[in-house]
Formats: sequence, C-alpha cells, structure tokens
Amino acid sequence: MTLGELINLKAEEFRDHVAFVQPGEASLTYKVFNQKVNQLANFLLHKGLKKGDKVAILLQNCLEFIISYFAIVKIGAVVLPLNNMLTFEELDFILKDAKTVALITSETFKETADELMARVDSLKLQLKVENFESECFQPARASSSGADGENLSCSCQEEDVATLIYTSGTTGSPKGVMLTHKNLISNAQACLKKITVTPKDNFSCLLLLYHSFTITTCVLVPLYAGATSVIIKSLKNFKEVFKQLLKSKVTVLIAIPPIYRILVEAKTPSFLTAFPFRLFLNPIRLCVSGGEALPLEVMKKFEAKFHIPLIEGYGLTEASPVVTLSPIKKKKLGSVGKALEGVEIKIINEQDQEVSIGEVGEVLVKGSSVMKGYYDKPEETRNAIKNGWLYTGDLGKLDKEGFLYIVDRKKDLIVMKGLNIYPKEVEDALYTHTKIKEAAVVGKKLEDGDEVPIAYIVLQEGENITQEEIHKYLQHSLAHYKIPRRIEFRKELPKTPTGKILKRFL
Repeated sequence: MTLGELINLKAEEFRDHVAFVQPGEASLTYKVFNQKVNQLANFLLHKGLKKGDKVAILLQNCLEFIISYFAIVKIGAVVLPLNNMLTFEELDFILKDAKTVALITSETFKETADELMARVDSLKLQLKVENFESECFQPARASSSGADGENLSCSCQEEDVATLIYTSGTTGSPKGVMLTHKNLISNAQACLKKITVTPKDNFSCLLLLYHSFTITTCVLVPLYAGATSVIIKSLKNFKEVFKQLLKSKVTVLIAIPPIYRILVEAKTPSFLTAFPFRLFLNPIRLCVSGGEALPLEVMKKFEAKFHIPLIEGYGLTEASPVVTLSPIKKKKLGSVGKALEGVEIKIINEQDQEVSIGEVGEVLVKGSSVMKGYYDKPEETRNAIKNGWLYTGDLGKLDKEGFLYIVDRKKDLIVMKGLNIYPKEVEDALYTHTKIKEAAVVGKKLEDGDEVPIAYIVLQEGENITQEEIHKYLQHSLAHYKIPRRIEFRKELPKTPTGKILKRFL
C-alpha cells in the first residue's frame, strides 16, 4: 500500500470522524481531509509536477502542512519537509542538494522563499498555501479529474521514495534520507502493535512536522488507527500549549526529553496530578519520549509527579524512525524497550562479529522500515547498509529478554588509557544533581593521543556550585577515571532546532 492509498482507505473507514484539529481554528474529518488532499494534488498536477519531482514544504505546524505532504505523495512526487528554524544558508544547501523543483510555503516565509527561488536554479514553482481559500483548494480552478475532491489514481508503488528527510548534521553535513511508502507505513503498523490506539484517542502533534518522528508517531499512527491528531502551531508560550492540550482532551502525548524536563520542573496545579480528578481534567493516559535519550532522572520524576506512564523509544531517521518501544507495564528502567515486530537488532564489535548478551557494541537494525539509502550518495549508503543491516553508529547492549540499552554514540566514545568512558553514563549521573539543568560530556584529545572527559554544565536558575563539589558528588556513582577532568559552566549549550546538544561544537 502507498500513503495515498492509505488515506483513501481511511477516508472510507472513518468518514465523519475528526482526523485533525487545529485548536481555535479548524478541524477536518477523514472524508474532508482526503478531499482537500485530492484538490491540492490535482492542482499540483495542473501546474506540471510529476512523479519523482522533489517538492519542499516550508511551513509552520498547520493543517496545510499535512495536506501538502499527502498531496505530494499522492501524485508520486517526493516530499522534502524543511525545518523552518534553519538558516537561509542551510535551507539553500538542502534545496540544491535535493534538486528541488517546487516550494510550498506561506506569506510568513515570503522573504526567505523569494530569495531561495532566486538562488536555487532547479526551483521552478513557488506555491503559497495560506488557508483553504487559497487558489489551490478551489475545485473550479483545477482542470484535472478529481478536482472536486474525488480520489486520484495513485501513480506510485510502495517501494518508491515518498519523502527525503535531511539529517540534522550533528556529526557533519546533512544527508538526504530516502524513505519509501513501505518504510513509513510498515513503521506505523509496527508501532500500533506495541501500543493500543482507538478512534477515541487524541494525539498531540506539537513537535515540528518536518521530523520523521513527528510524521510517524503524531500523524501516521493516529491516522492508521482512526484517531485524532491535535496540531499545535507553536511552542513559544508553553503554558498556553499545555492549556490547548488539556482543552483538546489529548490522551497520548508525544514529546522530546526537553519538554518532559519542563513539565517536571514546572509548578503544576495539584488538580492536574491528583487522582481521581486527573482522569476528568487531564485525560492523558500515555506519554512517549523520542528524538534523543531521555535522562533516567527525568523519567522517574515525571512518573512520580503525574502518575502517567512515560515510555521511551529508540530510533533514527534512517529507520523511519522507530526501532524499539518500551512496554507500558513491564518496562525496564534504563532500557529503550524491545524491537518492533518485523525489526531485528544485533550488536557487533569492531570486527563485525556479533557479541554476547550484555556486551556493548554497535547497534545494527534490519527490517522493512530501513531506508532505501542516502540521496545521491552511493558510497555513504554502502557504508551505512551492509547485507541489509543498517549500521546506526550507536553503541548499545541487549539483555537476555531482548531489551535494548543505548550506551552512547559510537563517535562520542572516550578512550582513556585503554578504558572506555561513555559520556551518556556520566551525563546521567550529573542529571541526578538537583542544581544541574543540562549537561554534556565530550572527550578532549591530549598531546600524547590519550583522551580525558570534559563536562559542560548549565545550572538551574539561581543556583551555584563549584567544580570541586560536583567532583565529590560524582565519586558516589562513578569510577574515578570516568569523572570529568574539567567542568565548564555555560548559560546555554549549542543545540539543533529539535533540542539535541551539538557536541561537535563543544
């Protein structure tokens, strides 16, 4: 099945049920959502777009973003979702690298879009999608059959590339990850075998829609199950965001660790956390964390405060992206859960040999959700996928029950006098200190070729602490050689737009 066929099917199955809500602005039933997708898809065909064309989306979180996404894949073109927080130079690089032919945007990004049109030679079409009054949603103006919202005949196959998502570039230049229709749908199906979702559920959609984690967990999973996705346009006023989530009766909260940290630290009215009032005023029944590692201390504090299960998953864009999910009832602290159905995991050493249970090595992933490859980068693709196995670059270990524990990024490993130091272990220890808000540990090369750990720390507002005090605190939980040789205090740490700390800058 393709993504276009998927929404045709769901529009029939859940016709009058609400698919998407934008609080205070609009809501669309499954039937109407599909009609809007068909109208825009026909308009794109009318403008000369065809199968295989790269079509970029530069929009904030909104209904029009999701409609544009599905309209593009319905005509067999390839979606290039852009992170609207990137600089002009970063956007320019991505559009040129992907040989993008069209840009769907809005008046909000007019200046950037106009300059991109002038700078990127391959761009031939700019389409502004402001609202449902836009030209592209007017049936009379499109000449193709199906312009009135009838289903288009999907012109692609499940093995065709549906989306091209550029990696964040935390370890180098961004690369375009090619994900097929089959990759994305199989990943959503596998997620639904791990968690129970019904049409009565309301999913939060507050993370940026350009991200594979958002599209799969906040759009495709609820869409497949006939549930509703609540689209939050901006996270700038988080108190207002939280009110919108409660007012929309969100039952499944999908977020990244920095958001759960905010909720843990925020002064929350007791009626939102106390049983039984929580069931009526705060209907959230499940929270899922992804995008980056969730500090163990944050998980413990969150569940103690809100009495809602918080499960962690592991994944990467190259795997569409979810690889594992923790079980809700029998999760293991520190583990990111077990592999999704249809996904295989193995751990190997430097000699490409599978290691024993409990031994740390590189995490390899195999399954129908593994990417087709990196766009226009055959050598990088060959290095990343060997004999069907995706080399993730992450270090981890498996226990005898198949639970995965992510230890660190392979490139972040610090080797001091032959001893391995995993920065994540040191960071987890630092996060247990109540005065520390954020921490990042990196290796510093010495003249003799050895490495020592260095910690960069952001303190909680109004707090003070010395390096000596931190060293003394860490002695209770870490071996002496793992304790950072130097600690630098910062007001903030460099991050990607999704909140990942950019260790290469440190």
